[in-house]
Amino acid sequence: MELKIKGKGQVAPMPGQEMTNFEAIANKCLKQIKNKLYFQYKALSPVIYRMPVSFVEPGLGVFGTDANQVYADPMDVILRYKKSQDELSRTYLHMLFHCIYLHPFAQQKNIDAGVWNVALDICCEAAVQRLNPKPMDRDNDRKRIIDDIKGRIKMFIPALVYKELMTNSSHYDFPELIELFHLDDHFWMKDPESNGSGNENGNGEGNGQGQGKGNGGNDKDNNDGDNDGDGNSGGNDQPDDSSEKGGDSSQSQSQSQQQKQQEWQDVARQVAADMQNFHNQGKGSGDIAAEIDYLTQDKMDYEEFLRTFSVVEEKMMVNQDEFDYMYYSYGLAGLPSADGKRAVDKKVLLIEPLEYKEEKVIKDFVIAIDTSGSCAGELVKKFLNKTYSILKESESFSNRVNIHIIQCDAAIQNDTKITNKEEMEHFMQNMKLYGFGGTDFRPVFEYVDTLIKNKEFDNLCGLIYFTDGYGTYPTKPTPYKTAFAFLEDYNNRDNVPSWAMSVYWDESQE
Repeated sequence: MELKIKGKGQVAPMPGQEMTNFEAIANKCLKQIKNKLYFQYKALSPVIYRMPVSFVEPGLGVFGTDANQVYADPMDVILRYKKSQDELSRTYLHMLFHCIYLHPFAQQKNIDAGVWNVALDICCEAAVQRLNPKPMDRDNDRKRIIDDIKGRIKMFIPALVYKELMTNSSHYDFPELIELFHLDDHFWMKDPESNGSGNENGNGEGNGQGQGKGNGGNDKDNNDGDNDGDGNSGGNDQPDDSSEKGGDSSQSQSQSQQQKQQEWQDVARQVAADMQNFHNQGKGSGDIAAEIDYLTQDKMDYEEFLRTFSVVEEKMMVNQDEFDYMYYSYGLAGLPSADGKRAVDKKVLLIEPLEYKEEKVIKDFVIAIDTSGSCAGELVKKFLNKTYSILKESESFSNRVNIHIIQCDAAIQNDTKITNKEEMEHFMQNMKLYGFGGTDFRPVFEYVDTLIKNKEFDNLCGLIYFTDGYGTYPTKPTPYKTAFAFLEDYNNRDNVPSWAMSVYWDESQE
């Protein structure tokens, strides 16, 4: 159903319009909650008053955000406040962490939406509990589940929690998870232009291996208010009327969403910095800061990352970019004759395109594979398949290449030299892995140094090392580009030498 929002997202009275009694009371309740949070958690001051409040029709019982504004049922706010100010405060805090952790901007494909929503809520509650808030009903149950999950993952980011819930679904009671962690509505989960397939509480459903069910989103007016819940300026939040601009609406909404994401990234980084400065924010403030740092760091697509190893090379081919049809047509038409008529003049040379073109290609390259026991063969094959699919594109893969695929655990186990596409395809079809011992990265670099001394490479573009990150890194910088491609970008990244690059390779990329 469509949420009817008073005054296009405005909370403060507009000219000729006043808030109802319920809305005025609810506004005061929220103001009290915000003020308490401000004095209790100084590190969260950049976000507490950031979003304006849009009141919906009483009776819908909704409370949540889409990262643009807060949507609230005034009657529901009043009842929550009357029942327990602490619980309303916790719900508001939970909602803020969705935005701080950039959950509204996390794009996921081929997932169970219900389980994904539960994962988002668990991440938020894990953060809230680290701030040592006043306890509320069933906090012990929440803490038990959070501690249980914490024993299996490195940090509370949605991808890891989701993976844990899906992998060990029989270990969890999903209806219980929803009951414990579903505190707000996720309005970002549904396109606001789709009219009415979500229910009034913003609950989406997913089977979660036959059990999961979580809060999705529902229809709403997606216009930003320019006043916050206290009637003050809402900062950078401006009305978004892009839905009324016809054919340009999708592009405008996309740009607006990107701008909003950048704004929240900047604010989240400020929160992370303040978490480190204010030592009274709870014993887990350092973990919160680390998770924010991870979630807000700029991610580079693996394909884009691999292209950084390319070099410029002249290739024998017609350069259509340098071919000007105007001069060519003029040459065909010929110069004008004395009477003004055009006649073909054989003395006019035709302008032909250049017969060479500069392209970025990957020619001399090393792919090192960590074949220790922790790197499964199937993952190695997926990584090589993805890498090859990028390299074989016309602008990346030179006709003649010199690629060494080196397999190494604690020692060099195999070196396969690839000189053309046919050899690469043969290797991919008949791939055999060697090793499965301990892990030491140094032998690969020593071996590559030997290849360079033996003039095996004309111009080594670089080396990319596929690994789980557990091993001994070299200390001496290399004269060529070096990168480590990790199975998980939250493990052992701090150990990578400052002179080397690192990238997370998602095993779902095939």
